[in-house]
Amino acid sequence: MWETDSRIGTFRRYRGMSVSELALAARISQPYLSEIEKGKKTGSVDVLKRIANALKVDLDDIVVDIGD
Repeated sequence: MWETDSRIGTFRRYRGMSVSELALAARISQPYLSEIEKGKKTGSVDVLKRIANALKVDLDDIVVDIGD
């Protein structure tokens, strides 16, 4: 299992992007991105890869492996 540990929000703000801008770039809905940022949803690997690409970071930069 993994969690984003609010790293997505940190990188998003660092890049000067709004939630809507990142959601559009990652091709996901803004409410879905908000839930991922808040830790309410984990997001699939595909979605997290698209978010990482939109943020220009590695997938490892935005996820934390929390084990079983």
